[in-house]
Amino acid sequence: MRLSIFCRKRGCSQLIDLSQMDCLQVSQSEHRGGMVSESFYDVFISLKSGFIFDATIEDKQHDKLLELIECDQKI
Repeated sequence: MRLSIFCRKRGCSQLIDLSQMDCLQVSQSEHRGGMVSESFYDVFISLKSGFIFDATIEDKQHDKLLELIECDQKI
């Protein structure tokens, strides 16, 4: 499964393969969407390869993560 993130350092969207993740930390962001009420989440992702991402995800991507955790699937 892949997660779409917005990498702040690179300033672009990127797909992360969750099976390659080593560590994940998520917290509700202070950023808010423009016209529509949207929530964003700050994520810190460390991959097994050593790459580290400081990024932002949208509500729907956060919901996808929660769904995986609730279904007790291995990420």
